[in-house]
Amino acid sequence: MALQPVATYAATASPPSGTSVSFLASIDFNGQTVPINTGDISNGIKNLVFSLSSPVDIGSIANFLNYLNTNLGLPLSWPELDGYIQQIPDDPAFLGDFKNAIEQIATTDLIITVLNINVAAGTFTLGVSFPIDLQLTSFLTINSIGVLVNKPGTTTSP
Repeated sequence: MALQPVATYAATASPPSGTSVSFLASIDFNGQTVPINTGDISNGIKNLVFSLSSPVDIGSIANFLNYLNTNLGLPLSWPELDGYIQQIPDDPAFLGDFKNAIEQIATTDLIITVLNINVAAGTFTLGVSFPIDLQLTSFLTINSIGVLVNKPGTTTSP
């Protein structure tokens, strides 16, 4: 029995059935390596799925405001915002606690925990969190605060 040659990948113009192709990259963000991947693109870029491979620490809101102020001319910097926060009275106690919570959130690093963009499905998911140590009472402490934004895809009827 003679062996038959198999068509090369280049001759078929697409990967064999069941094969997926993804692009992976690492980018540098403020000295931090951020791995990203596209998901399967074997059926073309219209099926692009961009996913963050691991959480990314993008720094504090205070640092981000200063960056935007210095580099993009945002008319608000952290010292200005902090000045507004300092105008919140410390008394009654709940206002002082509120002011401390705002300061802690603004100076704690923001972490992007989830980022997923699916072009074909029209979906978008972004999750961010602030790791904090905010003691509300002797028995209740908040360890982190987060937000998850999800835009579901749109379906069209034939």
